[in-house]
Amino acid sequence: MSPEKPLHRSIHPTKLDPVGAMDYLAFRPNSADKDQLSLYDGDQIGAEAAWLHHTRDGAHSHGIGTVTAAEATAAGTPARSDPDEFPEHVLADFSALPGRKAKQRAAATLCEAANARGWSFRPEA
Repeated sequence: MSPEKPLHRSIHPTKLDPVGAMDYLAFRPNSADKDQLSLYDGDQIGAEAAWLHHTRDGAHSHGIGTVTAAEATAAGTPARSDPDEFPEHVLADFSALPGRKAKQRAAATLCEAANARGWSFRPEA
């Protein structure tokens, strides 16, 4: 995966900080995710199309935040393609991180990168 590849993440409305920025919890896999964070391959699908794909069956999303494959690798969460789920699906792997605090730090690092870039897509209110 090229280091500059954009990786899109749908941000649930409950995963915002008090000022409306993305919260690190949006970039942390939950227990059902088995340490794999679901993302979209930005070389295959744009941010708006990723949002439409995510919400097409009624899922909630405030918008799309984006990190790069290099940022995921630097956070200790290397990304890999997972086309079995859907063609543009990518997983960032948190499984090698030692414990909950390391996983929280990695999620915070990804969140900081996405917030520094700003929202890649937000629907009109």
